[in-house]
Amino acid sequence: MKKIFLSSSSLKNLTYKECLEEFKNLKIKNVELSYNKYDKFQNKEILKTLKNYNFQIHNYFPNDSKPFFLNLSSVEKTIVTRSINKICNNIKRAKLFNTSYVSFHAGFLFDIKKKRIVNIYRDYNKAMDVFKKNVEYLSKIAEKYKIMLLIENNVLTKKNLDFFKFNPLLLTHPKEIESFFKWAPKNVRLIFDTGHFNINAKTLKFDKYLGIKKVIKYTEAFQLSENNSIQDENKPISLDSWFMPFLKKKKFSFFSLELDENYKNEFKKQMILLKDYLKK
Repeated sequence: MKKIFLSSSSLKNLTYKECLEEFKNLKIKNVELSYNKYDKFQNKEILKTLKNYNFQIHNYFPNDSKPFFLNLSSVEKTIVTRSINKICNNIKRAKLFNTSYVSFHAGFLFDIKKKRIVNIYRDYNKAMDVFKKNVEYLSKIAEKYKIMLLIENNVLTKKNLDFFKFNPLLLTHPKEIESFFKWAPKNVRLIFDTGHFNINAKTLKFDKYLGIKKVIKYTEAFQLSENNSIQDENKPISLDSWFMPFLKKKKFSFFSLELDENYKNEFKKQMILLKDYLKK
């Protein structure tokens, strides 16, 4: 199961150390490090475990002492600078974690401070231009370290669309995703979030099967979960999940399961289910 990982955010209410201890008890060694409860000793604690786990690095990792929402399309200098620095640090530490990938979320047209939405911008083209500029800058740094950058498609619920009265998120529609990755540097690829895409298909009214066919050629890895197409529930996958046939279309670099903590008893079973399916 070297290519199948479980997101640490599946136990996001635990510190990284506590999460890894739980995964150890569940005999899970492949971990996508993402969002977890902050601990001031977290970096040292994780480095102690390098021999025991296989890691991928994603977006919020390592968590900050004060909440921070990474946004590479922000027009606020402090936010975008902090976002760039966070990804740069992950690029530089990737080899230490024995991975050639660093993944992060696509940008959005607002900022979040102290868990409150601020600075809502309606200029999509400007936000996309800022995002592309920052991605291009990061791609050049990643090239020096021989790292591939993976960008995750955002999720737009109907609730959020009703709140904003417009789509404030980048990379939500298949045509937009295709257009972006046609432009993207060669070391920038898509990490396809199936749960996000499923919700977006309902919110934005596109065919998810035709949509995934359009973007799969730009896809390097997958984040897998199921939902009701209304909320990002992070439910377990099944052999009948809508996206399963597409997982065999070509050789993808890895798959990450992103599940809710309520399904803890199924974590290992989910990894085995996916492994057995990919073998057939």
